[in-house]
Amino acid sequence: MLEGEARAVMAELDVFVEKVLIAEYTRGGRRARNPAYLEVANLLAKARRRGDRVQARMLRRRLHSLPSADPNDPAYRRLRYIRYADDHLLGFTGPKAEAEEIKQRLVAFLREDLKLEPSHDKTPITHARTRAARFLGYEINVQHNSSKATRGRRAVNVQVHHVRKLADPGQHQPVWMRTMAKRRRKSLVVRDACHAHIHTGQFAAPLTQ
Repeated sequence: MLEGEARAVMAELDVFVEKVLIAEYTRGGRRARNPAYLEVANLLAKARRRGDRVQARMLRRRLHSLPSADPNDPAYRRLRYIRYADDHLLGFTGPKAEAEEIKQRLVAFLREDLKLEPSHDKTPITHARTRAARFLGYEINVQHNSSKATRGRRAVNVQVHHVRKLADPGQHQPVWMRTMAKRRRKSLVVRDACHAHIHTGQFAAPLTQ
C-alpha cells in the first residue's frame, strides 16, 4: 500500500471511530452520585451536629475511601480515541460487554470496509487497572488507591522524571536507569516517593517492572 493510500485508509478509520463509535458509546454529562458515598456523608453530617468527634473522624476516613460518583452509572459512558500512523488506542469507560461490542464493530469495519486484517495479538481488551495497554511502545494504565488522599480528596500523586540523555545500562546502574535505557525512554512516570528516591540516590525497591 502506497503512503498516500495508507493515509486515506487511516483517515476513513478516524471518521468511523469519531463519527460513529464515539457518537454511539459516549453519553451522559457526568456520573450520578454514589449512593454509598451519600449515605456516609449524611451519617457524617449527623455526627458533626451531635458533636461526636470520634464518630465523625471515623466516618470522614470512610468517606475518603469511597468514590463520590457512581462508577457503575448505566447512564454514563465515555469512549476516547487516539492514533499515530497505524497505531491506535481506544479508551472506554463502561462494562466489558460493551467494550467487546466496540471491538467487534471496529474489526468488522477494518475487514469489510478497509480490507484490512487486524492482528488478534494487537487488539486485546485490557482493564487499565490490572493490565497495561501498549501504545507507541509505552505501557498505559490507571492507578487506583482508595486510601491515598491529597487536599481532602482521593488522589495518587505521580511525578514524571526526565533525563536529557539515555545512559549505557550497566549492571551497576540503579533499576530506574536500566528500565529507561531498556525501553529507550527519556521520561519515567513514578510515585512521589520513588521520584524522591531517584534524586536522593536511595533505591530501596524496584521502581518499575
